[in-house]
Amino acid sequence: MTARPDSAEAFKRAHGLGRFAADFQSPVPVEQVIRELEERGIITGARCTVDESRRGYIRFIGPLRMSRVDKDNARRDKVHVFVGVELDEKTGKNDGSLMDTEAGEIVRHFSCEMLRGLFVAPSRITLGAPEKTVIEEMLDDLSDLDE
Repeated sequence: MTARPDSAEAFKRAHGLGRFAADFQSPVPVEQVIRELEERGIITGARCTVDESRRGYIRFIGPLRMSRVDKDNARRDKVHVFVGVELDEKTGKNDGSLMDTEAGEIVRHFSCEMLRGLFVAPSRITLGAPEKTVIEEMLDDLSDLDE
């Protein structure tokens, strides 16, 4: 969603102020964010749900540099903590690797089948996920009746 042209956000964006400044860094160090996630139980290997619908296992937690080009064609780089998830189904975007725009090469953060990898903000993660949905369990029960 873009800001209204007469909003404070639009003014800050146009003038490179606040979080839109080229040298903006997250006020919380990456190490502290990772420690807080670990305290909440968000650790590699944990079962999780992404956006309350996609299930999988956490395979990566760490900083990733995100680049974007603003309207003045200036590249803005920011480092954020992301969670890499290996999804149960092919509803992801990658295979655990991402393009490092600064180095100009693909970097593997974890390995999984293509379209089963996803990198998301920690706020999109809910710990725990059933191995099967209720519908999948019902289908299993029905197939047991056929035998």
